Amino acid sequence: MSTGVSDAWDPNRAATNLGNEMTGDWYRDPWGWPEYNAFLNSQRHLLTERGNSRELKRVVQIDVPKENFGVRPAVVIEPVDRLLYQCMVDCISTRLIGDLRPWVHGWRLH
Repeated sequence: MSTGVSDAWDPNRAATNLGNEMTGDWYRDPWGWPEYNAFLNSQRHLLTERGNSRELKRVVQIDVPKENFGVRPAVVIEPVDRLLYQCMVDCISTRLIGDLRPWVHGWRLH
């Protein structure tokens, strides 16, 4: 019997994927998100509580610099929400990708 969202999700894999995404991005965030490890090591209950919650959290939209003096929109969300979002993406991404050929470019799980 399922006791919560953490039964189906793998927060450790999600944190690893977030770390891979951070280092592969051309524009590095000026922070290292140490909060992810804190959630995994000592605050894992926060992930379950937030995942089972119906509460909505505020997000902030910012403009991120791009090459050639351009900008692109981005959304900043709380670290626990970002980790939960990555857990959900990891759960369904292989089903969404389906039989997509390896030579097709785009974000996907390794």
